[in-house]
Amino acid sequence: MNSGARLGLDEELKSLFKIAWKNSQDPDKGFKYIYLTPEDYNRIKEHDSVRTDLIVDEGKERYRITDIFGFSDALGVENLRYAGMIAGESSQAYNDIVTISMVTCRTIGIGSYLVRLGQRVVQIESANIILTGFAALNKVYIYFCY
Repeated sequence: MNSGARLGLDEELKSLFKIAWKNSQDPDKGFKYIYLTPEDYNRIKEHDSVRTDLIVDEGKERYRITDIFGFSDALGVENLRYAGMIAGESSQAYNDIVTISMVTCRTIGIGSYLVRLGQRVVQIESANIILTGFAALNKVYIYFCY
């Protein structure tokens, strides 16, 4: 599977996330926000790894996460860098030689655009090429990861 623009995240930080579901009995209805408990926030705040808003919801103080920076560098951004390099090479090669993209499994986001740049595609029937926005992908990610 092509990971597209997926960015990695420190497992240490990810394990602290809590989810405020719209309906805790039916997660398919989506989530309101991702948050940290005050205890977890105090454990990591000196790392400057997240930006939060302090809110009160369901009678409890919570640190709603607005931005995530992580504890370390190189958390998946290499996917974007290499996809950009491939896009440039594909565009240039298209003018010089026959270019063909082979899709053997699901490709998402920037991987789908790379396939389109090749102009000619061989695609296995069960292999999906998915172009979608961040809102849909985030809902799928949250649902399958938690």
